[in-house]
Amino acid sequence: MKSITFFFPYPYISGVPILFANITNYLLENSKIEINIIDYAEGALARTCNRSPKLNHIVFEDFKPLDLNIQTLLV
Repeated sequence: MKSITFFFPYPYISGVPILFANITNYLLENSKIEINIIDYAEGALARTCNRSPKLNHIVFEDFKPLDLNIQTLLV
């Protein structure tokens, strides 16, 4: 597996962004897997994940297509 991508664009802190951020932060510290998050520029998931060279933030914009041309497991 090349990477894992968490997709949950949401502006407010709530259960799912916190859950995905906790999983992301764990994987960043305890694995060599590249992690992608898809969220608004200032979304809840983007704000709560730890910064790391292994973390890529793909910015989501409403009503704009998003082409993921990467080999990833999408969650």
